[in-house]
Amino acid sequence: MDTVRYQRVRRLVKGLNRTKRVQARKIDILCNDMVSAHREFIEHLKPLTFSVTFYESILGCSDLNMLVDRVRALIVAIMPETSVSIFLLSGEGYELHMSGEHQPIEVDAGSFEGCFTAHVVTRLSGCGRVCHLADMFEMGLGPDLPGLEELSAASVPLSNFGRAFGFILVYRRAQNKLTSDELAKVASITPGLSGAINGFQTSTKQAHLHP
Repeated sequence: MDTVRYQRVRRLVKGLNRTKRVQARKIDILCNDMVSAHREFIEHLKPLTFSVTFYESILGCSDLNMLVDRVRALIVAIMPETSVSIFLLSGEGYELHMSGEHQPIEVDAGSFEGCFTAHVVTRLSGCGRVCHLADMFEMGLGPDLPGLEELSAASVPLSNFGRAFGFILVYRRAQNKLTSDELAKVASITPGLSGAINGFQTSTKQAHLHP
């Protein structure tokens, strides 16, 4: 009788231990899922936080050049050693805006920006996605400038309500490759930036029509 009772207790203890192990595995899985979800949530918040910072930084901008300066400073702050240019569609061609300039500048044929034709600018502006250097070549960018293979570059289109305004060009040395997180942050500000650009361009046109 004692033997039967002992075996019964032993089976109960084994069953209890088995249940505890199963529950422990489920708890581990649940905890790992929660940690993973928390990390994903934080990653999703980063572009949103950057967008809020962008909107705060452009408050009080009185013209397009001031806007370009603040956008460049904001991007460089999260993307060190990165060159930033803004190509804006204009009539049959485009305007190139860079920080520190008081007006659209003449394109230097010996610069990376000088490789972009009006046709390439139009295609990159209207493609609706971030394009890397290989994509730019496919769209007609001529690899005439020596050293392009040493760059990590991307264009982020500027559009609002289906209208293309141009794109942001960011690039730096290939050994410090642009990351998807960085480009996601830049892309997060394009709707608001496009709206601001549209506002300044509209005001400029109205000023010319009604001097």
